[in-house]
Formats: sequence, structure tokens, C-alpha cells
Amino acid sequence: VVKLIAPLSLKLANVVGDYQLGRKTKLDFDVAASQYDQNLFSKLNDNDNKGFAGKLQLEQKLSKESKNWQWNLTTSYQKIDQNFKSIENLNPIEFSRDWDLQNVIGNRELLRNYLTANIDSTVSITYAFENLKQGDEFEGQKHRFNAKWSNDKWKSTTKTSILNVDGENQTRFLRVLQKMDYRHKKVWGGVIFNAEDLHKRSRTTLAISQNSN
Repeated sequence: VVKLIAPLSLKLANVVGDYQLGRKTKLDFDVAASQYDQNLFSKLNDNDNKGFAGKLQLEQKLSKESKNWQWNLTTSYQKIDQNFKSIENLNPIEFSRDWDLQNVIGNRELLRNYLTANIDSTVSITYAFENLKQGDEFEGQKHRFNAKWSNDKWKSTTKTSILNVDGENQTRFLRVLQKMDYRHKKVWGGVIFNAEDLHKRSRTTLAISQNSN
């Protein structure tokens, strides 16, 4: 007996572009469609073969380039149909852990807003608000604060994020990373501080998860 393996088929169509709305405003778009057939021998259950995904991003400069302070605002909206398939991974490796996203299916909507300030090319400060919806049972909000400062010898990096999730678990996830580096000729040194604080509570039983710390 020879077991036959059903042939698969994945077709993708992708359109990417940008449009300069003005001297300080830029619009980027990325639209894709997929057709994924898990069994070319059969026409059964072909109603979920097609999927769509799209992303819009708007970048706006809020200050004159000649000023010491440069303010930039970026807003993006991404929607991915649950039936959409891609050859490459759509998400960063840590995406599920970053959002405490566990086996949640459904359409995805991700809204991101970034406000960035650059000062004299030595300081960069970014505040970001992100809202993720997955299906009907998951919604998370994340606040992120990043800052960089550097001169000829010193470099400082700060990354802080606070995540609140309302899903199968009610989650609060705080992450802090602080790095300080010193470089002078052949001398190099650095200090890193990294901390995480995770609290999970079951939405149905209100019991605290063992994964909390």
C-alpha cells in the first residue's frame, strides 16, 4: 500500500507602492491576496482557500528640518484575513510572546501610532501606542517608550513597554531594557539591565496563572 500525499498549491499576488501627498506627508500601501489549496485532488472545503491582507502607513513630518527638534508622526493600520497564507513568516519571532497571543484564530487588525522626536542628531525619543485585535476574543493595548542618547564616548539606550490584554487571560506585561556603553579608542565597556514583570489571570476562573512572576 502506497500512501498518496495530496499536492498543495499556494498562489500569491502582491501590490506595493507609495505616494507623496505633500512635502511632509507620505503614504505607503501594501496589498496582498493568496489562494491556498491543501488538496488539489479534491474540491471539498475550497470555500476558505482565498485570503487577503493589507497595510496602510502614513508618515507626517511635524517640524521644519532646519530646527534642532524634529518631530515625526507615523500611523499604520494592518488587516490580515485568517485565511491568508504567505510563503514567509508575517510576524517577528517574538510576536506571540510580545502580545501574549496563544492559539487565537480569526481576522487580525493592528493599529500603530508612533511619535518620534530627534534632537541635534544625539537624542531620539519615541512613544508608541499599539492596539491589536485577533478574532472576537482577543484585544491588547501596548504602550512603548524608547530613548537613545549618544556622544563621542557614551551611548545610552532605553526600551520600556507596558502591555494590557483582554482575552482568554487578562494580562499585564511590563518590560524594561537599559543599556549603557562606553567607547574610547581601544577601551570598551557596557552595562545592561533587563527586567520583566508578567501577571496573568484567567478570565473565567479569575485564578492567577502559574506563568505570572
